[in-house]
Amino acid sequence: MGGSELLARIRAIGWTGTARVVTGGRAIELGVDTRVEPFIRARSDSWLIEDGRVEKRTMMIEGEHGFLVFRGRQVAMPPQQAAHERQQFGIYGHMLLAGIAIARGNVIASAKAGYPEALLALGRDGMPAAAAYVVDSPDSADAIRERFTFSGSVSDQGVRWPQRITITQNGKPFFALAIDDLTVELSAT
Repeated sequence: MGGSELLARIRAIGWTGTARVVTGGRAIELGVDTRVEPFIRARSDSWLIEDGRVEKRTMMIEGEHGFLVFRGRQVAMPPQQAAHERQQFGIYGHMLLAGIAIARGNVIASAKAGYPEALLALGRDGMPAAAAYVVDSPDSADAIRERFTFSGSVSDQGVRWPQRITITQNGKPFFALAIDDLTVELSAT
Protein backbone atom coordinates (compact mmCIF):
# COMPACT_ATOMS: atom_id res chain seq x y z
CA MET A 1 0.00 0.00 0.00
CA GLY A 2 3.06 2.23 0.07
CA GLY A 3 5.19 0.77 2.85
CA SER A 4 4.99 0.90 6.63
CA GLU A 5 6.85 4.22 6.94
CA LEU A 6 4.43 5.95 4.58
CA LEU A 7 1.35 4.37 6.18
CA ALA A 8 2.56 5.54 9.62
CA ARG A 9 2.54 9.15 8.32
CA ILE A 10 -1.12 9.12 7.27
CA ARG A 11 -3.11 11.66 9.30
CA ALA A 12 -6.29 11.30 7.27
CA ILE A 13 -7.58 9.55 4.20
CA GLY A 14 -10.56 10.60 2.15
CA TRP A 15 -12.43 9.72 -0.99
CA THR A 16 -15.22 10.72 -3.31
CA GLY A 17 -17.20 8.07 -5.10
CA THR A 18 -20.48 6.18 -5.29
CA ALA A 19 -22.01 3.62 -2.99
CA ARG A 20 -24.83 1.12 -3.04
CA VAL A 21 -26.47 0.38 0.30
CA VAL A 22 -28.92 -2.50 0.65
CA THR A 23 -31.43 -1.84 3.40
CA GLY A 24 -34.95 -3.05 3.99
CA GLY A 25 -34.75 -5.22 0.88
CA ARG A 26 -33.98 -2.36 -1.49
CA ALA A 27 -30.79 -0.89 -2.91
CA ILE A 28 -30.06 2.82 -2.56
CA GLU A 29 -27.54 4.51 -4.87
CA LEU A 30 -25.53 7.27 -3.18
CA GLY A 31 -22.80 9.75 -3.93
CA VAL A 32 -20.27 9.90 -1.08
CA ASP A 33 -17.55 12.24 0.12
CA THR A 34 -15.74 10.78 3.15
CA ARG A 35 -12.77 11.79 5.33
CA VAL A 36 -11.40 9.52 8.07
CA GLU A 37 -8.75 10.27 10.69
CA PRO A 38 -8.05 6.67 11.72
CA PHE A 39 -9.49 5.80 15.13
CA ILE A 40 -10.12 9.51 15.90
CA ARG A 41 -12.94 10.96 13.81
CA ALA A 42 -14.81 10.54 10.56
CA ARG A 43 -17.15 12.58 8.41
CA SER A 44 -19.14 11.25 5.52
CA ASP A 45 -21.44 13.30 3.31
CA SER A 46 -23.87 11.30 1.18
CA TRP A 47 -26.67 12.11 -1.22
CA LEU A 48 -29.09 10.22 -3.40
CA ILE A 49 -27.62 10.06 -6.89
CA GLU A 50 -30.92 11.12 -8.47
CA ASP A 51 -31.18 14.21 -6.20
CA GLY A 52 -27.57 15.38 -6.35
CA ARG A 53 -25.80 17.14 -3.49
CA VAL A 54 -28.77 19.42 -2.82
CA GLU A 55 -30.15 16.98 -0.22
CA LYS A 56 -26.89 15.81 1.30
CA ARG A 57 -26.77 14.07 4.65
CA THR A 58 -23.74 14.20 6.92
CA MET A 59 -22.62 11.61 9.45
CA MET A 60 -19.91 12.65 11.90
CA ILE A 61 -18.09 10.49 14.42
CA GLU A 62 -16.07 12.37 17.02
CA GLY A 63 -14.54 10.18 19.70
CA GLU A 64 -17.39 8.25 21.36
CA HIS A 65 -20.09 10.50 19.89
CA GLY A 66 -21.94 10.47 16.60
CA PHE A 67 -24.03 13.11 14.88
CA LEU A 68 -26.30 13.29 11.85
CA VAL A 69 -26.82 16.53 9.95
CA PHE A 70 -29.67 16.97 7.46
CA ARG A 71 -31.34 20.14 6.21
CA GLY A 72 -29.25 22.25 8.57
CA ARG A 73 -30.25 20.32 11.68
CA GLN A 74 -27.67 18.40 13.73
CA VAL A 75 -28.91 15.54 15.89
CA ALA A 76 -26.88 13.36 18.24
CA MET A 77 -27.03 9.64 17.47
CA PRO A 78 -28.22 7.31 20.20
CA PRO A 79 -25.12 5.91 21.98
CA GLN A 80 -25.56 2.39 20.54
CA GLN A 81 -25.81 3.71 16.97
CA ALA A 82 -22.80 5.99 17.52
CA ALA A 83 -20.77 3.02 18.82
CA HIS A 84 -21.77 0.97 15.76
CA GLU A 85 -20.79 3.70 13.29
CA ARG A 86 -17.51 4.34 15.15
CA GLN A 87 -16.68 0.64 14.77
CA GLN A 88 -17.66 0.76 11.08
CA PHE A 89 -15.22 3.60 10.40
CA GLY A 90 -12.60 1.77 12.48
CA ILE A 91 -12.01 -0.74 9.66
CA TYR A 92 -10.15 1.96 7.73
CA GLY A 93 -7.68 2.40 10.60
CA HIS A 94 -7.21 -1.37 10.65
CA MET A 95 -6.57 -1.36 6.90
CA LEU A 96 -3.79 1.18 7.49
CA LEU A 97 -2.40 -0.98 10.31
CA ALA A 98 -2.74 2.04 12.61
CA GLY A 99 -3.22 -0.24 15.62
CA ILE A 100 -1.20 -3.28 16.67
CA ALA A 101 -0.73 -5.69 13.76
CA ILE A 102 0.28 -9.32 14.26
CA ALA A 103 0.73 -11.92 11.52
CA ARG A 104 -1.39 -15.04 12.10
CA GLY A 105 -0.71 -17.52 9.37
CA ASN A 106 -2.04 -16.06 6.14
CA VAL A 107 -3.78 -13.09 7.77
CA ILE A 108 -2.85 -10.00 9.73
CA ALA A 109 -4.75 -9.45 12.97
CA SER A 110 -5.14 -5.73 13.61
CA ALA A 111 -6.11 -4.59 17.09
CA LYS A 112 -6.87 -1.21 18.58
CA ALA A 113 -8.21 -0.66 22.10
CA GLY A 114 -11.94 0.09 22.03
CA TYR A 115 -12.49 -1.46 18.59
CA PRO A 116 -13.21 -4.98 17.37
CA GLU A 117 -10.24 -6.91 15.99
CA ALA A 118 -9.99 -7.08 12.19
CA LEU A 119 -8.51 -10.03 10.34
CA LEU A 120 -6.98 -8.85 7.06
CA ALA A 121 -6.00 -11.15 4.21
CA LEU A 122 -3.51 -9.72 1.72
CA GLY A 123 -3.41 -10.41 -1.99
CA ARG A 124 -0.26 -11.32 -3.91
CA ASP A 125 0.27 -7.61 -4.59
CA GLY A 126 0.45 -6.81 -0.86
CA MET A 127 -2.90 -4.98 -0.95
CA PRO A 128 -5.74 -6.01 1.34
CA ALA A 129 -7.91 -8.57 -0.47
CA ALA A 130 -10.45 -9.33 2.27
CA ALA A 131 -11.23 -8.68 5.92
CA ALA A 132 -13.36 -10.26 8.61
CA TYR A 133 -14.81 -7.95 11.24
CA VAL A 134 -17.56 -8.21 13.86
CA VAL A 135 -19.36 -5.02 14.94
CA ASP A 136 -22.09 -4.30 17.45
CA SER A 137 -25.61 -3.86 16.08
CA PRO A 138 -26.86 -0.25 16.05
CA ASP A 139 -30.24 -1.26 17.49
CA SER A 140 -30.00 -4.57 19.38
CA ALA A 141 -27.66 -6.63 21.55
CA ASP A 142 -26.66 -8.73 18.54
CA ALA A 143 -23.28 -8.75 16.82
CA ILE A 144 -22.98 -8.35 13.05
CA ARG A 145 -20.44 -10.49 11.18
CA GLU A 146 -18.97 -8.52 8.30
CA ARG A 147 -16.90 -9.70 5.37
CA PHE A 148 -15.07 -7.10 3.31
CA THR A 149 -13.64 -7.68 -0.13
CA PHE A 150 -11.29 -5.22 -1.77
CA SER A 151 -10.34 -4.84 -5.42
CA GLY A 152 -8.73 -2.40 -7.80
CA SER A 153 -6.44 0.38 -6.72
CA VAL A 154 -6.41 4.18 -6.48
CA SER A 155 -3.48 6.19 -5.18
CA ASP A 156 -2.41 9.55 -3.83
CA GLN A 157 1.03 10.62 -2.52
CA GLY A 158 2.38 7.10 -2.97
CA VAL A 159 -0.37 5.46 -0.91
CA ARG A 160 -2.33 2.74 -2.73
CA TRP A 161 -5.88 2.07 -1.56
CA PRO A 162 -8.59 -0.33 -2.74
CA GLN A 163 -10.81 1.25 -5.38
CA ARG A 164 -13.76 -1.00 -4.63
CA ILE A 165 -14.89 -2.10 -1.18
CA THR A 166 -17.82 -4.44 -0.68
CA ILE A 167 -19.32 -5.53 2.61
CA THR A 168 -21.64 -8.37 3.48
CA GLN A 169 -23.35 -8.46 6.85
CA ASN A 170 -24.19 -11.89 8.23
CA GLY A 171 -23.70 -13.27 4.72
CA LYS A 172 -26.03 -10.81 2.95
CA PRO A 173 -25.04 -7.94 0.61
CA PHE A 174 -24.97 -4.65 2.49
CA PHE A 175 -22.61 -2.05 1.00
CA ALA A 176 -20.53 -1.51 -2.13
CA LEU A 177 -18.24 1.50 -2.56
CA ALA A 178 -16.51 2.60 -5.76
CA ILE A 179 -13.87 5.29 -5.19
CA ASP A 180 -13.31 7.82 -7.96
CA ASP A 181 -10.85 10.12 -6.19
CA LEU A 182 -8.54 9.46 -3.21
CA THR A 183 -6.97 12.12 -0.98
CA VAL A 184 -4.24 11.28 1.55
CA GLU A 185 -3.06 13.75 4.21
CA LEU A 186 0.43 13.00 5.53
CA SER A 187 2.29 14.27 8.58
CA ALA A 188 5.66 15.91 7.93
CA THR A 189 7.67 13.07 9.49
